[in-house]
Formats: sequence, C-alpha cells, structure tokens
Amino acid sequence: MEKYERNRKRKGTTQIRVIYYVTMGLLYICFGVFLLLAEDLGFVFQIDISQTFIWTLSIILFLYGGFRIYRGLKHIF
Repeated sequence: MEKYERNRKRKGTTQIRVIYYVTMGLLYICFGVFLLLAEDLGFVFQIDISQTFIWTLSIILFLYGGFRIYRGLKHIF
C-alpha cells in the first residue's frame, strides 16, 4: 500500500507541474503578443523603446513560452 500512495502523490505533483509549465508558457506567449500589439492597442510606453528591441524581446518570449509548454507536455507523453 505504501508504494501505491507514493505513486499517487508523484502523479499528483506531476499534474500540477504540467499545469504550471503550460500556464506559464501561455503567459509568456501572451506577453510577447501584447508587446507586438501594444502600439496598435493604444498603449504608450513611458520610455522610448525601439521596434527592434520589441521584436527581439517578443521572439525570445515566444521561444521561451514554447519551451515551457514543451517541457510541461513532455511529462505527459
């Protein structure tokens, strides 16, 4: 019975970890989309940020968000 309990607890923490990784990945991707669309949405930055920096940061956020989602889904499969 002890082995069954350990496996059940491990499965629960794995599911929480998957949810955490996927949620954080989606947040990073959403923030990257927000950065790209900020000017179109009427958001004005307090400091002067170049378009090159915005594009670079957005691409980094997309890649990292995709990595977090991949890392989370890797635990399922």
